[in-house]
Formats: sequence, C-alpha cells, structure tokens
Amino acid sequence: MVRLACVDVPELALQLLLNRHPEWRPHPSAVVSKDSPGGTILSVNPRAREEGVSPGMRYAAGLSLTPELRAATVPAREIEGGVQRILRRLQTASPQVEPCSEAGLFWVDATGMVPLYPSLEQWVERIHAGLGREGMYAVVAVGFSRFGCYAAAKSMALTAAAPGAHEARGQVFSTPEQERRTAVGAPLGVLALEPSILERLELLGVRTVGEFLKLPSGGVRRRFGAEAERLHRFASGVLAGGASELPLQPESPEQEARFTVQLPVPSSETLRLVHAAARCLDSLLQATEARQEMLRELRLVLQVEEGQAVSQAITPAAPTRDRRLILELITLRLDSTRLTGPVAAVSLSGAYTRESIAQRELFVQRSAQARAAAAQAFARLRAVFGNDAVQRACLEDEHLPERSYRWENLEHLPEDTGRLPDGSRPAPGASRPRPLPPLVRRVFRSPQPLPEQPLRRTLGLRRLWGPYLLSGHWWEWEVSREYYYGEDAAGVLLWLYRDRHTRRWWIAGRVE
Repeated sequence: MVRLACVDVPELALQLLLNRHPEWRPHPSAVVSKDSPGGTILSVNPRAREEGVSPGMRYAAGLSLTPELRAATVPAREIEGGVQRILRRLQTASPQVEPCSEAGLFWVDATGMVPLYPSLEQWVERIHAGLGREGMYAVVAVGFSRFGCYAAAKSMALTAAAPGAHEARGQVFSTPEQERRTAVGAPLGVLALEPSILERLELLGVRTVGEFLKLPSGGVRRRFGAEAERLHRFASGVLAGGASELPLQPESPEQEARFTVQLPVPSSETLRLVHAAARCLDSLLQATEARQEMLRELRLVLQVEEGQAVSQAITPAAPTRDRRLILELITLRLDSTRLTGPVAAVSLSGAYTRESIAQRELFVQRSAQARAAAAQAFARLRAVFGNDAVQRACLEDEHLPERSYRWENLEHLPEDTGRLPDGSRPAPGASRPRPLPPLVRRVFRSPQPLPEQPLRRTLGLRRLWGPYLLSGHWWEWEVSREYYYGEDAAGVLLWLYRDRHTRRWWIAGRVE
C-alpha cells in the first residue's frame, strides 16, 4: 500500500528571520512586507501574539501595541534558499520528494521505509532531526492520501502552542479510515483560504472540513471563487479514498559536479593555479555541455597546505560556457586573493541553469552588444573586488532622506523600455527630453556634525535657502529637522539640516 507523508515547515519566512536574528527569539517578532510604518505584518511569533499583534496589521499599529516589536523583511530569494535546503535534507530521508507551491510544504514518499527503519515513527524522528540541524521546526503527518496527511499536518501546526511542542510534531495513521476521520474533522483554518472567505464560511456555520465538503462544488465557485473550488475538489479526495490523486512528482536531487587537481608541488603562483583551474574547468564544461546547461556561478576552492581552504564564488555576467571568459574571471580573482601559504589542491564546482534557445543562436543582435559589454565589465569588477562590488540604489517609500533608498547587488542590467519617466512612450519622431539633474548628487554615508559656531562664519556661506521642515518617525524616535541648501564662497552647493531637538547643525551632502 502506498504511504505518503506531508512535511510542513510552518511560518517558513518567520523561522528564517529568527535564524538570521536569534537574539530576537525572546521578544515579539514579525515578518513585514516592507521595513517601514506602512508595511503589512505577514507573520508573528507567539510572544507577539500575546501582545495582541496579528498578521494583517500595519507595522506602526504593531509598534503601538508593543514598542519591543522586532520586525524585518524576508526576501523571496532567501525563502527560495530555505526551501532548497529543506528539500536537500528531505532527500536524505526519501528519494521521492515533491515541493508544493506553498513555501515550506513538501510531499514525501514513505512507501517501503519500514524495512529500513523499525517503524514509521522513527523515520519521522529522523526527518525532525535533519531539519533541526538546519534550525527548522516542522510537523510531519504520514497517511495514505495527499489531503489526508495535509489536513493532519496543518491541524498540528494550528494547535501547537509553540514551536518544539513534542506532542504536536508528528502523526502516523494506521488505516485510511483513521486518516479520513481526522481530515473531515479538521478545522476549516487548515485550508489556504483568504481570511475574508473563512469569515463568510464561519457565518454560514461552516467550521470544519467535513462541513465544507457538504457544500455543492458549483455553489462554492459562484460564491467564493475558483481557488475555493479548487480546494473543495482537493479535499473531496479524502471521501473518494484518494483513487483519483496524481502520483508523486519528485524533484530530482542536484548532483554537484566537483573536479579537483592536486598540484605536484604546492605553490602560490597565480600562473600555476590558473593552469590547475583550467584543467578542472575543461572537465566541468564538458559535463555541463552534456547536460545542456549553462554555468551561472562558479565555486573555486583553494586547499592551502597546512591551512584552511579558501572558497571563492565567481559570477559571470550571464550564464555561459565560454571557457576564455570564465578563465579570465578566475585569473582576476586569483590575482586579488591573498593566500596564507602555498596551495596544494584546486577544486571547481558550479551552479547551473538550463540552456535557453537564445543562447544557441548563431548571430547576436548588434543592439545588445553594448549591454553585453557593460555586463562583462561588471563581471570583471566582481571577480576582482567580490560579488558585492557592483550595486545600485533602489528607492524606498520613506520620508527620511537617509532611509529613502537602499543598496542591492546589481546582477543584471535593467532593460531599456524606451518609456518616459511617467511611464508613457514618446511620440514617433519626437526627441526624448533631457532629464533634469538631481538636486543632491553626493549623500554622505553619515551626516557630518558642524562646529557650534555661527553657520555663515563656519562655512563661509554666501546664500542660504530654506528651511524645509521634516518631522515624524514617532514610532521609533521623534525626528524634527530644518533642511537648507547653502552656497559657500567657492560656489559649492551644500545640503544642510538643523536638528530642532539638539539645536545642532549637520551637513548631509553636496552637489558636485
């Protein structure tokens, strides 16, 4: 008989956030859509719930309930990385693992595990131990159908008083009937329905999955939408015995190709190391071409004699199999790497992506050559100075100037859409208007204090424009500033402000 397990890592984004900031665990903590007062709270820990903070609130509202609230965003890339780590852990427990579209949820084939383990309960404990080493809390339900074990896992996640509650970590059903009874009696909250739909169903007296299944499928679609109807059909499988369920669609484990060359005589000379890396690269590119993949990142490991290994990540401008280009990036990185001793071995491995049709084209459009050249230049800068060397400023919805932008790595050049700043397209034959120069072109990383003397005498100002008042940020500390633009004797424009609380002057930037 087919046995299927559902592994649920509840509140994955929150768990990743607390792993990033373990000092936040004793305090009210939350994941927000953006790190600003207008951001929406997406998930909270039990301490925050005790203070009355709940998902859906604004960040500012949560801070008004508990000033100790810690919150931050969790980027989609970090969540995807967490999903991949969990997937690799689960693939050590079973070769058949299918990730669900819901981040943190996985289907695992449990068929045939009893001969390998004394019981399925011990197999579940191994899953918990493996995920625990990743700093993850999970609940596992082993049953006979997708929705049966899904409902059991979600029920345990809902009823667990706090992460680590042993009695709510796993459940193994011995018969399909037991699984079916549990699924039908599960609370309606196990379904991934919008809160407004759940409230409307509760007003109709529908509080369990069994009561939800009694509703006609057509009526569910008309009154609650297509997603509610999909969940209704998914849940209906528990009554049909799971006969119409899709088979498991597992994710293939990524087999990392790693090639190593031992140096006959340990050396720290760049030329010898490049020659050894070239031998590894030839084997790596041959394996990559056989799989019709492209290298999107290269991992170079230098094993220092009687010392720790030095690991470097090299990222090309675009996924490639160009040997000359990759070897150039390796050479640039080796030239800028400081070694503590001679290297005894060189290893290369890579991260891959599928080859696209455009990458197989014989001729390249000339319009893309300038962008490609710029991308290659950025790749060389990253190879020399590290992957954080090329960044761009991204605007944030904040009124404080120092918080109105953030820096993020520039991995790909943005496409030129040909649109004007307002989003419209220019008229045919019309010349594009020249953008106005920005008022402030250099912003200091930290404002510089000015001596407590008359401002005009300190800086030799000839003219002063202002004040431009800025106040707010009461949820953290109250900010009250008077911003000015001043011109000194040399004609340099300065960006200044006066703190109305401390009565001190600061210089925030200048126009060059």
